[in-house]
Amino acid sequence: YETTKQSIPQTEQRENANVSPVRPLQGNVWQGKISWYGEGYGNCEGCKPHYENGQLYYQTACGDRLADDKFTIAFNHLPCGSRVSIVNLANGKSVGAIVNDTGGFESLGRIADLSKATFEALNAKTDDIVKIIELP
Repeated sequence: YETTKQSIPQTEQRENANVSPVRPLQGNVWQGKISWYGEGYGNCEGCKPHYENGQLYYQTACGDRLADDKFTIAFNHLPCGSRVSIVNLANGKSVGAIVNDTGGFESLGRIADLSKATFEALNAKTDDIVKIIELP
C-alpha cells in the first residue's frame, strides 16, 4: 500500500499509534523504518506553504525551504541542524544528512522521513530499515 496517512486503513493506524518505531540502540544511534517526502510527493504534513515571487514553496519545522535535491531528514529525536549518517541495512549504502524537519511519521510506524535525494542516494525502498547515527 502507499505510505500516506490517507491510504492506511484506520485499524492499522490505531495499531501503529501505540507502537514506537524508534529503537535507540546505544548512545545516539537509532534504527527503524523510513520513507521519503518532498515537493514531488506532496505529503509534507505540517510544512507551512509560502509564496516567493509568485512561486509556492514549503517551509519545514526548522524554517528551511523544503527541497528534494538536498540531503536532509525529518527526525524527531535530534535538534534542527544536527548531522547524521544514515545506513540502509537492506543494501549497506550510507549517506550523510542534516536534520531540518520533524513529523508525525512515527504514528505510521516509521522512524524518519528522508528527502528525495537522501532516499535515492541510499537506493532505498519505502519501509527499508535504516540505522541513524548522530555525527559530532
